[in-house]
Amino acid sequence: MNPIEAAIHQAEEKWLSPVNLFITKIFTKVNIPSHDALHHHRVWAYSKMLIKELHSANLGISPASIESTLVAAMFHDTGLTTDLGEKHGSLGVAICKQFLVQNPQLGLTLQQETFDAIEKHDDKSLKENSRYTATQLTSPLLIVSTADDLDAFGYIGVFRYLEIYLKRGIAMESIPKKVIENINNRYANFRNRYFSLNSFTHQQRERFTITLDFFSKLDDRHSPHWQIALFIASILKHQHTNINQLTHYATNNCNGDTAILNFFRIIAEELNASSFTSKLNTLP
Repeated sequence: MNPIEAAIHQAEEKWLSPVNLFITKIFTKVNIPSHDALHHHRVWAYSKMLIKELHSANLGISPASIESTLVAAMFHDTGLTTDLGEKHGSLGVAICKQFLVQNPQLGLTLQQETFDAIEKHDDKSLKENSRYTATQLTSPLLIVSTADDLDAFGYIGVFRYLEIYLKRGIAMESIPKKVIENINNRYANFRNRYFSLNSFTHQQRERFTITLDFFSKLDDRHSPHWQIALFIASILKHQHTNINQLTHYATNNCNGDTAILNFFRIIAEELNASSFTSKLNTLP
């Protein structure tokens, strides 16, 4: 085990069990399966990928910063349990502080950096700055914000966008334009920040294209994409506390529709993939 893997392992041994217990209880009380506790584990998984890639590029990250990144990743969207809007970052900070008060023995060193990452992670506006310092690139804020963006790619990302936008009261007809602008900003920011990680950025471009392609075709009311979106809107009316539960419900209640079955089968594959990368299947 190399030093960066050892530091990640040590952080996980210290934090993951108590944090997971805490946030799982929070998310069992709400119905946002696209942003459930598993979403936070996926964002931490992408954060770890970035940390390892940055380490390979000789951009060092301290053990304290790794701990901060883990905690921020695991709390970044907890505020959605009380507000689905733009306030959820600051609400997530309050929830994280509550956890830290209840667990003083854990001793988080970089508290302010952690709180900043949670509060500001959802700023998806296009950033023109193309020259980031090593300190910025390895900060909990940029790593967690980018990891959250990466989880918006692929078929899981399609579901994420549809659920959160519909629950924010956005009409289906307005969603494609909003998603396309948002996801283009996410990918552009990712590329501008981490363009030097060539192989990694190439892998994520393939996943980004899946989500972009889906919403680019959503205006066609006769497409399978439109039918999938309508089906998702219908099942969101039921109570689902996590994405695995919803996926199971969807595959058993879609009347054998091939496109819908294929869509949720691929989501299941993405959820089960240890690297959380898409199989790059396409819709019919």
